[in-house]
Amino acid sequence: MEGTIRPQSGTLPLTDYSFQATADAAETRSATAERQISELRTFRVISREFFRAEATHDYVVEAIFFVGISCVALWPIVVMLNQLVGMMI
Repeated sequence: MEGTIRPQSGTLPLTDYSFQATADAAETRSATAERQISELRTFRVISREFFRAEATHDYVVEAIFFVGISCVALWPIVVMLNQLVGMMI
């Protein structure tokens, strides 16, 4: 096999630097990119609908916990104010 270049062991093969993609490859790449963008939009819509319901549920649960914690924190303050008013009279 004369005329072939054998790479040394452990080196990378030679690269053909004159390679150029054809117009078909560019169109295919563009179509693939458009399809991926379309799929991402679809995924975003699905996830938005799902998390909208989940966010509403989480908001209600967090609001209930906030009211509960506020009541627990407010109770000693009300008792203290009641005692202060009772001591003044």
